[in-house]
Amino acid sequence: MARARKEPQVKLSKTPTTGIHRPREALQPEEHHLGWNKALEKALDDIKRPRGRYQVQVQFSAVVDVTNPGRIIEYQCTLFP
Repeated sequence: MARARKEPQVKLSKTPTTGIHRPREALQPEEHHLGWNKALEKALDDIKRPRGRYQVQVQFSAVVDVTNPGRIIEYQCTLFP
């Protein structure tokens, strides 16, 4: 008889957590994912929750310096409950 696999309980995070990455030099268009990856890493490091699995929504955003051409000066990743 096969045993039912018990899945861990998924908890909801209580507050949003935002990770920010500000590169020293502008990233090239093909490198933007690197900026958001670092912001996501920081958000995950700062989540400060007890061990467990959490359901979150992930939102990527940026602060753009509008010049000609514009450039991203801050990469942001927010984890929402």
